[in-house]
Amino acid sequence: MFNSNFFYKLYEKLFMNDFLSIISQKNLSGKIRFKNKTLIVFDVGSYKGTFSKQILKRFRNRNIIFYLFDPLKQIINFEHETFNNFNYYDCALDSKKPGIKKFYLNNFLHASGSSLSGSSFKDKKYRFSRNLIAFFLNPFKKMVKIIKVKTNNLDNFCKQKKIKNIDILKIDTEGTELDVLNGSKKILKKTKLVCIEIQCPKSEYENKVKKIEKLLGENFNLIYKKRILIASLFTGIISYDYIYIQKI
Repeated sequence: MFNSNFFYKLYEKLFMNDFLSIISQKNLSGKIRFKNKTLIVFDVGSYKGTFSKQILKRFRNRNIIFYLFDPLKQIINFEHETFNNFNYYDCALDSKKPGIKKFYLNNFLHASGSSLSGSSFKDKKYRFSRNLIAFFLNPFKKMVKIIKVKTNNLDNFCKQKKIKNIDILKIDTEGTELDVLNGSKKILKKTKLVCIEIQCPKSEYENKVKKIEKLLGENFNLIYKKRILIASLFTGIISYDYIYIQKI
């Protein structure tokens, strides 16, 4: 068998979003300015909270309140780490009212393909290549496990918590990003920066981007777009990082 710890670290390095470096570059050039004294950061699909931790380091002189969302909180033991102003919610976000739904979990690489829709696992090439990896990690363990998770939508959450604006909204939900946005229509009007990973079958990509940009409307400008080529390796899936900024 492979050294699983080494493999997991390698996977995270290869597939980690590069949003922070782009935000930093744009911020330094003056294209992104956060006027509020306290930054509000929403990390949807946070997993281990890497993005939020990096934001904390980058803006160490700012007061920041973090809201992290991931239904795998217990699996990754995030609660063992202590950070000021980190609020971690053990739920998945979509467009519907609060409830309980099926969640398709990658039993080996939790952050890869795990989602409410399980769309990655419906791709034949993805299943074959990831099942091959899973076999070498542990031939007696199934790759996909269906679990039940709590769900909510962002507008409802913000209403409950009396949150009136978001400075940075990062969404990485393995294919359900459009559902998250559909449940965020009100708070998007008061959101400064949207960092989103768009992931879907290659044949659906153009249509999905059109739907996302229609939803964002004329309130946002696209300032960054980059394809994550390695996500398409041995799969029929395409993946891009997009960053939108609200127009002044």
